[in-house]
Amino acid sequence: MEAAKHEDGVVGMREGGPEPGSPAAGSNRTPWSPGPGPGPEGARGLSIAEMAVAVAVGAVLICIAIPVGLKEYGRTRVESTRTEMAAVAHALQEAARQHAPEAPWGRFPAEHPGTGSYRSVLGPEANALGDEWHPARRGSSRSTLDTHGRRGDAFGTGEVVELPEYQLDAWRRAYLYRNRAESGERVGPRDTIRVVELISGGPDRDPATAEDNIRILVYRGPVD
Repeated sequence: MEAAKHEDGVVGMREGGPEPGSPAAGSNRTPWSPGPGPGPEGARGLSIAEMAVAVAVGAVLICIAIPVGLKEYGRTRVESTRTEMAAVAHALQEAARQHAPEAPWGRFPAEHPGTGSYRSVLGPEANALGDEWHPARRGSSRSTLDTHGRRGDAFGTGEVVELPEYQLDAWRRAYLYRNRAESGERVGPRDTIRVVELISGGPDRDPATAEDNIRILVYRGPVD
């Protein structure tokens, strides 16, 4: 309804739309009709270009995350090996202090023959009493070292051997064990200094390449 003024001055109501010629004339839209909005009729999907950008960003993030994750995993294995080597070194030191009088090899166990790059490793020894000896069975450290045998390619030659768990690093390779004179040779009658150390081949699993080797000095001092 629309207000209209008659000639007699009486105001009344008139049916119909706007006056002909007015701005709204000829429009089929009423002033309150809704326009396109965020509803289902107004929504649109991602374009191919936008999807391509999203995929590219995801690929970049993955390429960044993988090397970082691998580096962190490698660092964790190095730290784990250092911790285990320190435990073995402590057990060796305890055994040396407690059982030196009965040890014919002079406080620390002798080198045990290995294979390939692992020329000498820890191994069971027979002391003067005829008992089998290894550091995990001596002193208070025996409960901290895993003595269960594990079969695998401990020397990197493809040959499957069994060694105690505590003699293997995080890469499942044996520790290189050295009990030698300060010169690096076997201890002789004229030598006065003994050097005992453990060496892990590190991430490349090869003690012959020294760049990434992990070394723990167990003992450096008088021969006897």
